[in-house]
Amino acid sequence: MAVRNAQAPASEPEKAEAPDEAVEAPAKKPFTVVGALAIVKGTDGKVKYLYRGATVPEGVSSDEVDRLVELGLIGS
Repeated sequence: MAVRNAQAPASEPEKAEAPDEAVEAPAKKPFTVVGALAIVKGTDGKVKYLYRGATVPEGVSSDEVDRLVELGLIGS
């Protein structure tokens, strides 16, 4: 007596459809130094001295940006 395999043939796993367009995170609004001098702590542990008119660089935590905004040293 022959035993047959009762399983159906394996089908390919379902693939999730990729969206037509990649969704990008909104760009961060750049902050500018409005005080005479802002001493900014970077996430790399370095301290940066930014003078009035300078743009706050990437690599500054949101907590640090919040602190500088509260002090009136930077604005958007």
